[in-house]
Amino acid sequence: MESIMQGNGKGRLLTTLSLMVMAVMLLQKHYDSSQLQQQLYQLELELETTQRQLQRLQTLNNVAGKVR
Repeated sequence: MESIMQGNGKGRLLTTLSLMVMAVMLLQKHYDSSQLQQQLYQLELELETTQRQLQRLQTLNNVAGKVR
């Protein structure tokens, strides 16, 4: 997940979200619904963490821009 934070954060975040959705769709073929619910919950937690990291990086970037 850390690699998403490099480069264009929003673009990479959207790419990662797309990949997560694709992963869940692929998992539907192999897991029953309870396992899928657990996997989806885990992905949602990871997404929340990634969004917080992106927000922190954007704040740091704004501060760094003002310092320059």
